[in-house]
Amino acid sequence: MPRFSKFLTLGTLLALVGPLGAQVNDPDSLFIRLSSSQRAMVTRAELQQSLKELEVVLASDGYSPVIKEQKAREAATIRRRLAEGDIRPGDVITLAVAGSEGLSGQFTVTTDRTIVPADAGPISVAGLLRSEVEDYLRKEMQKYIRDPLVRAEANIRIAMFGGINRQGYFIVPASALLTDVIMSPQAGAGPSGNQKIEDSQILRGDVVILDQEGFKLAIREAKSLDQLNLQAGDEIRIGQKRSGRTPILAYIGAASSLTFIILRIF
Repeated sequence: MPRFSKFLTLGTLLALVGPLGAQVNDPDSLFIRLSSSQRAMVTRAELQQSLKELEVVLASDGYSPVIKEQKAREAATIRRRLAEGDIRPGDVITLAVAGSEGLSGQFTVTTDRTIVPADAGPISVAGLLRSEVEDYLRKEMQKYIRDPLVRAEANIRIAMFGGINRQGYFIVPASALLTDVIMSPQAGAGPSGNQKIEDSQILRGDVVILDQEGFKLAIREAKSLDQLNLQAGDEIRIGQKRSGRTPILAYIGAASSLTFIILRIF
């Protein structure tokens, strides 16, 4: 999969996600901000290629049962993405149509996987990958505006618990890097005093979908949430450790530790 080097900061991207379902007062400003982002999202062709590579591993006798089990879970996730799409109820689509306040805004995906702009009827987003959302909505907007200028961003609802200062559910851009999500004041509010990044993992219900080694690799390779195949409701659990230091010194130490890891990456 391709690597990306330049993005809007997560704080800027999260600023695009206001109150759920709210309309944007200045759609042209939102259009400009969305236009300046480079999205780290995989295409359908890339997912299909990844699936082929995983199937080669699964058919080989040269891998351990543990690795095969991990690859089988990854393959199942990709098959589901290809069959059902990425967009889930509760996710948010940020849509900017230049010159149209009634078609622009942040729209929560309904239970039947639609969004409902004020000046349009329900628009189905079922079956779409996040990388397909913008092109699809551009075609949909042609029903209401001739030659529309459209930008769109798919946002994902994730849980964050463990060694962070704010725990709970957050709406974040699917194109955001995992490291940015961890450090963002809008999401996890940075590492807590007992943060232990090397013990972090990502879960889907009770199933670990990204173990500790995979988590460290995702940080080193600057992977986005979309590239990690995350979906609505997944939980990023940051590792924790006990510390005898005072809270302020512990926080500074934890933040410095994660900053050092990120600096080593880049």
